Amino acid sequence: MLAQPRVLRLMAVSSLLVPVPIIAYYMFRAVGFVEGTCEDLVTLLVMLPLGGPHVVATFSRTFFDPAFRRRERAWVIGSMVLWAGVFTTAVLSVGTSVRWLGHVPMSLLLTGFFFWASLHILQQNLFCLERCAPDRDAATDRRFVWLERCVVLASLYPMAFFRMAMVSGDGTAASNPHALETRLVESVAGSELAAGYAFRIGRAIPVLPEFMKGPHIWGAAALIFFSAVVLYAREARRRSREGTLSSARLGFVAISAAVGFVVPFFPNLDSAFQGINAWHCFQYLVMVFVLNREAQAAGKPQMGLVAALSKEGAHLRFYLAMLAATIGAMLVMFTVAYLLTLAAPGRFRLFGFDDSEIPIDPATGLPAYRPGAVLSAYYLFGFGGLLVHYLQDTFVILPRGMGGLASLLGSGSRHRNPAAA
Repeated sequence: MLAQPRVLRLMAVSSLLVPVPIIAYYMFRAVGFVEGTCEDLVTLLVMLPLGGPHVVATFSRTFFDPAFRRRERAWVIGSMVLWAGVFTTAVLSVGTSVRWLGHVPMSLLLTGFFFWASLHILQQNLFCLERCAPDRDAATDRRFVWLERCVVLASLYPMAFFRMAMVSGDGTAASNPHALETRLVESVAGSELAAGYAFRIGRAIPVLPEFMKGPHIWGAAALIFFSAVVLYAREARRRSREGTLSSARLGFVAISAAVGFVVPFFPNLDSAFQGINAWHCFQYLVMVFVLNREAQAAGKPQMGLVAALSKEGAHLRFYLAMLAATIGAMLVMFTVAYLLTLAAPGRFRLFGFDDSEIPIDPATGLPAYRPGAVLSAYYLFGFGGLLVHYLQDTFVILPRGMGGLASLLGSGSRHRNPAAA
């Protein structure tokens, strides 16, 4: 059922969601909200209708799947351990002055999160590509399939690595004024933009080893991407002349590459990546519903509620159920956030402090870690669920996941039946 080019076209058209969070961020800024508030509002804008439902949808194929719980006990236990680990990290970061390797624990976790999130999104794009429009010539033209994958996988990293090279390393959001990349941005866009253009994830600055801060990393990423684009375009032209080019595959690859390459240019990366996230979440909801339908059609055992939500024509009911679960979880998080502001009003503000209001940590002489109460509650209770979703998708659900990295990089059209996942 999923192997239909029209489904892939739906996935491609849904890329129109990408600019929505970005536009929303700048609208919030225009009416006077501080940067941290705008970022939190944009996060909620994506989390409520799409982000939360797409995480809950994962569990319809794992925790609520009797076969999964029996067959994949190690992954169930591993998921619980991961969730508990994220909760502990959040408590240490938000409620104490503990440092790991000299850094706020959440900063280390968020650094790893970015790389995992980027691979997860690109991995899903490749999955959609392979399942919705399998390449009939993959066995005889593996070079073209490899080029498709390279274009999609490499698209996100040239500008992301460029901005990582601007990170100052002093724990502040200010760009390193001595970095070549900062000077390049200054020459093109001025010093005001360059000063805050370094890579930043939410309120936390990524923790990067020195070898990642230089033109050799982003230069290599750019060389790989642009080389793959040129070679792919040449091969696509050849296939077009031969009449073997899939327009659905070509369009999806082109849109995925364009979105991945352009979005990291936007000054505020929180809202920019939320744009990609919105598209990713919509894709995922469609994909999981169809995979649940396939599992039901194949006679796989399903929990009663999942079975009811996987019937033909029940796509709206499926989405509304995922949305209802998300609203329930968000009500819990908002309650926790409100209690945090009551318990420690000087330490927590509902949507966070402006950068100029954040106090200096006397132990380090650097700005203290002060996420808003809503973001803190999310780190405590929601972020763990998101990483469990990554874990289960990466290693169990997606046939071309990193848990088969070999299958992701292997021959084109061979994959195990996702209905069995």
